[in-house]
Amino acid sequence: MIFTSGSTGTPKAVPHSILDLVNMAENYGRHNAGLSPKDNVIVTSKLSYSYGFSVSMTALYHGAALLLGNGRFDPAAILDQIEQQKATVLFSVPTVYSILVKQPQRDLSSLRCCIAAGEARSPFVDDAWEQISGISIQDGLGATEIMSFALATPRDEPGGRSIGTIVPGFSIEIRNTHGQVTRTGEAGVAWVRGNSVAAGYLGNPEASAKAFQDGWYRTDDILRMDDDGRFHYLGRATDLTKVGGVWVSPAETQNFLNAHPLVAECAVVLREHPEPLVRPYAFVVPAAGATAGPELEQALKDAIRGKLAKAQIPHKIFFLDELPRTGNGKVQRFALSDMVQDKINLDSIRMH
Repeated sequence: MIFTSGSTGTPKAVPHSILDLVNMAENYGRHNAGLSPKDNVIVTSKLSYSYGFSVSMTALYHGAALLLGNGRFDPAAILDQIEQQKATVLFSVPTVYSILVKQPQRDLSSLRCCIAAGEARSPFVDDAWEQISGISIQDGLGATEIMSFALATPRDEPGGRSIGTIVPGFSIEIRNTHGQVTRTGEAGVAWVRGNSVAAGYLGNPEASAKAFQDGWYRTDDILRMDDDGRFHYLGRATDLTKVGGVWVSPAETQNFLNAHPLVAECAVVLREHPEPLVRPYAFVVPAAGATAGPELEQALKDAIRGKLAKAQIPHKIFFLDELPRTGNGKVQRFALSDMVQDKINLDSIRMH
């Protein structure tokens, strides 16, 4: 039994078998990651979450050494571990990479493979990581319900702007709002079928009926496939919305701000304010030497203006000492959304 991460809401229990882990190790670990006893593997996500657990077990299945940390998120310690213990493979999430690239330079020459999963990647962070490590970040798309990656960068290929191709053992369909399979190049929701996909959620028949149909699992990820059979991630179905008549994805604004030198890390959510108008809101942890306040908020908005659509400029930027996270390092977006609502309610009270 393993639970979903809780990054978008209440975690759900997902039953899996040991065979699902074996399929993950064979499907992805052998064909895509090429793991072997020669590897020293670091996994930044906790073992209590499917990503951290599945890739850790995959590493051990192939005889690799699993380098464990102290259980706390410490970017400096992660880089020290890579340098001192000669890690060859790093499994992490895009948010963690965005923090690592802003740390003092280390010797990362032992790395041969770096994988990011769980969130949308930032091209700014990808480029910065490749500059300091010499390794391009490879991608993987999976879910607790799938256990494995269903899409990933092919073995020995550099990471690119796509999230890769179909992993052996899986089938992918991109479906439109009418449930029809889209044509090449058209966007839609990704449905996955494979030999490690769960049958449903434990004790939650309503959620199971929505997400699992005839052996297929609805990911809620919006993808499109190009002519080469590579898939491109466009965002979560629950995140994409129209703001002022323009389709907006929080990931684009978030990626832009995460690359800004005055930002240590950032997350962007969409929230109705006032109903039914939806606006983007940003939560920013200022970089060392930057002072939170109206001047920094205006500077960041000015930086976005002219680079992204007007609708993607945050309605408000809130400053935090740290972002709320799940155990696997992903930002708890629902918690940030609740913070926005609390702030809106407080402002409403003050106005009256």
